[in-house]
Amino acid sequence: MGLPNPLVGAYWACYDSSCPPLSQVPTNAAGVGGYNTLFIFQILPDGTTGRLSFDSQSVESTAQLKTDIAAKRAAGISILLSFGGSGGYLAISSQAIASTFVTSLEAIIAELGPVDGLDWDIEGGPMYAAEMTSIGQQLKAKYGNGFSITMAPGPWDTAAAAVAKTMYAGGALDVVGPQFYEQGTLSHTEMVSNVTQRITDIWLPAVDGNKDALMIGFELAASDNTAADYMAPATAVGAWQASPVRGAFVWNIAEETADGHLFLNDVAPAIVGSSPVPAPPPTPPAPPPAHHHPHHGGKRA
Repeated sequence: MGLPNPLVGAYWACYDSSCPPLSQVPTNAAGVGGYNTLFIFQILPDGTTGRLSFDSQSVESTAQLKTDIAAKRAAGISILLSFGGSGGYLAISSQAIASTFVTSLEAIIAELGPVDGLDWDIEGGPMYAAEMTSIGQQLKAKYGNGFSITMAPGPWDTAAAAVAKTMYAGGALDVVGPQFYEQGTLSHTEMVSNVTQRITDIWLPAVDGNKDALMIGFELAASDNTAADYMAPATAVGAWQASPVRGAFVWNIAEETADGHLFLNDVAPAIVGSSPVPAPPPTPPAPPPAHHHPHHGGKRA
């Protein structure tokens, strides 16, 4: 069915027993009060030959997951399988490995039932543009052009952007979503500026300036920097509004469930335009006029 626009997505990390069963994840095809895109995490390499493995037993059986995926898709929700992540690196350094990857992924898709695409989350080593382009082209040839290919790289990763550019030009990448998860201890303004600059300088050029081929990844906390440098919802809203692209996604559903769905309640409405969004953090009041030169300091912009 392809990817929705606007896109309101989340990663369902099936290795994490605190993650709710897929049937309990709030979803809505329009992205109002629920996600309209779910990334099933994670497909892992089984050795170095391109063979893959998938195990959702920590949350639910394969049979139940197949049923849940079918139900979500019937309700208009896009479901993508996500490959890689931390500890899941595979060097796809030859066409033989790429071919094995495709065959193995096709077997997993056959077991889980139809899905809507593949998400690349390559961490821990280089990407191989020619082989990843070939994989995307083969999958689209088998499942149709509506089978979407996405990528979730580090926002600073210019090497990944070069690979994305090759894949996009080859019709093997539909949407790229840099992960603005942990940016360092920055102010609200600096976090927003960091997103805007990297989207403008690195990622728009990778997709020929097509904003519909970009999404933004967030990891949220109640306020800026309270948990591993994550963003507050208002900061995420500011970042998305400064760089309005196809949509955004959040890592991950287990965290979001524990935090009371910060992304769905406070960020997604800005993306779909359905309700007011949270106000930015208040600006400290200006100091009273002084008769000496003000001190110039503060964080690096």
